[in-house]
Amino acid sequence: MINRISPKSKREITYPYKLKKFGHTVIVYRNEKQGRGSVYVVTYYRGGKRVRETYSDEEKALRHADTAVNATPIGKGASLALGPAELESYHLAKGILAKLEKPLPLHVVAEEFYQATKRLGNVSLLRAVDQYLADAKEANLKPITVPALVKEFIRAKQADGLSTRYIKDCEVRLGRFGRDFQVPITSVKTADIDVWLRALMQSPRSRNNFRVLIVTLFSYARSAGYLPKDRLTEATDVARAKDKGGDIQIFTPDELSRLLASAGNAVMPYLALGAFAGIRTAEQLRLTWDCIRFDRKVIEVKAGMAKTMQRRLVPLSNNLALWLRRVAKPSGPVLTLARPEKTAAEVVGAMCDPVIPWKRNGLRHSYASYRLAILKDAGKLALEMGNSPSMIFSNYRELVAEEDANQWFALVPKTDDKDKKDTEVKEEAIEGKAVKVESVALG
Repeated sequence: MINRISPKSKREITYPYKLKKFGHTVIVYRNEKQGRGSVYVVTYYRGGKRVRETYSDEEKALRHADTAVNATPIGKGASLALGPAELESYHLAKGILAKLEKPLPLHVVAEEFYQATKRLGNVSLLRAVDQYLADAKEANLKPITVPALVKEFIRAKQADGLSTRYIKDCEVRLGRFGRDFQVPITSVKTADIDVWLRALMQSPRSRNNFRVLIVTLFSYARSAGYLPKDRLTEATDVARAKDKGGDIQIFTPDELSRLLASAGNAVMPYLALGAFAGIRTAEQLRLTWDCIRFDRKVIEVKAGMAKTMQRRLVPLSNNLALWLRRVAKPSGPVLTLARPEKTAAEVVGAMCDPVIPWKRNGLRHSYASYRLAILKDAGKLALEMGNSPSMIFSNYRELVAEEDANQWFALVPKTDDKDKKDTEVKEEAIEGKAVKVESVALG
């Protein structure tokens, strides 16, 4: 910015008037010309040549001298006149370079930047530096192959006390991943995982189950020092398969009645807990009899048993209590079958006349649909089932009539006269008339 010369400052100026800045000098001479008055000559060097500019107006001469003295020197006896914005940029650059432990001349920095960007092409210099530093960090990581990592991961989960079912799932899915990737974990990239998952030719849901475990494996590797801790893992960016799901299928009250009638003591709790409490098969396999609170009319799904790792309380309906009391024990697991759904589908359903085709997740789907018809509150049902309300609507709910829902929760086992008192359906249990189920195994 050029300062306007005030009258006071004019009186203080003596000629020749010298201005010095940035290592060079500008001199203003005042000459008296006969008939013309005072003439002002501004002299300085630019581009190695001496410049002389004459002004009849003193203020214009001094302004030009101020502009010339603020020019940036580029060599002995030479200068380059810069505008205000260029001049500010130059001084900012010099200030930034001054922060270096060993400051470099501006032209050296410019040359190195030019050479670097010329070699990098479209890649920014800063990005290239980041990649270099990342590679340097990886060089200091603890080396481990994928198969060895899988074994270590499974041992860690066993030590954490995770369920046998979860450990088995890890052994099967991650074991397969490890066999196909017998390379260092640091060499496995997002694209590699994505191609491998697609090649499995599994259903979208199964493929996503593989992905979840792989993401968990990579997260463990990062926490254990096998992958950089300052960025996301390669598995995190693997896209989920679009799982549109199939049609939601539920059992009718009549179908469930016949299934219960054909079930033995080993399968019956599985059918009843799924149909009247909506508890997942994996959670049922972890359930113990002390979790069935007959006195409080609730079932406690403990955090270590729940898929979501969060404790929840599920209402124990009166008809479900009647079914469970017939086989209840003081302690121990509620289910004794390792694969109850397989037995229910291939044995119990096949014994029915006519045969009842099994519906995948049919018991949980049915509970959600019939229970919602009575509750009319997706949020409350979501808490009971350990899901979000949106999941209830998209994955489980099938519209049913409230009359059918009442019939569903009125299914009770057939009782003999001697135990009618213990198994009598309470008036406060459900709406609708109780339907007695003829049970070969339980009667």
